[in-house]
Amino acid sequence: MSFFCAPLQAQHKFSAYPIAGLSSLRFTLGEKSQGAWGIGGGAGYLYEVNAIWGLMTGAEIMTFKGAVEVPHHTFVDTKYSMSGINFNSYYTNYKADIRATYLHIPLMVQYKDFIGGNYIFYAAAGTKIGFALSGSVKETADSAVYTASLPPYGIEMNQLPPRYLPPNDANYAPPVKKVNFGVNASLSLEAGMCWRFKGRMNLYSGLFLDYGLTDLAHQEIRQSMAINTVRLLSTGLKLKLEFGI
Repeated sequence: MSFFCAPLQAQHKFSAYPIAGLSSLRFTLGEKSQGAWGIGGGAGYLYEVNAIWGLMTGAEIMTFKGAVEVPHHTFVDTKYSMSGINFNSYYTNYKADIRATYLHIPLMVQYKDFIGGNYIFYAAAGTKIGFALSGSVKETADSAVYTASLPPYGIEMNQLPPRYLPPNDANYAPPVKKVNFGVNASLSLEAGMCWRFKGRMNLYSGLFLDYGLTDLAHQEIRQSMAINTVRLLSTGLKLKLEFGI
């Protein structure tokens, strides 16, 4: 297969690429949290100012997953109210699985260095603006104790007659919540190698890191999970096939 490195092949270039790697929602809470592997893909546009510098944009779709465990946090859920009395359930061993899908628009500057006849080092840096396409939270917890409270008087009773206990309520498993995490801004870095094929086709292979700068934690998430912040984080491998016109 023949390669060549001309000073500048084409000023306008279009690309398509898959993305694979760690793609997670990162939590700050001092308890157990973990990310997950995700996939995505995108289409890009590069305007080459000269043989070294270029301006990049495009569109990417990426799925993000995260899981959090809060075994030492107890929270209360009011099951129902009757005659001014709230019947509550206290829960422990809280767990949540969170998913989100984002459409990201990259705005980046690319640098290339011709290090050999067939090999070109490239690096890119900038930001990505993301728009949430979907989001969900699935929660579970273990039941600890049932109580009845009278909020106006600050009274709470934890020894209830059997007729007041909610039936079949050993665990906390509400329906999956739909959540709009909103707009996200990320710091984006990328570096790797570029091979220029004969003609106007290039192949890029590199590593990338996208770190979310926006706190995506909603107030209801902060309260139920005892979470301080939620940020997007993705890192992994990107393979990009590029065509010039």
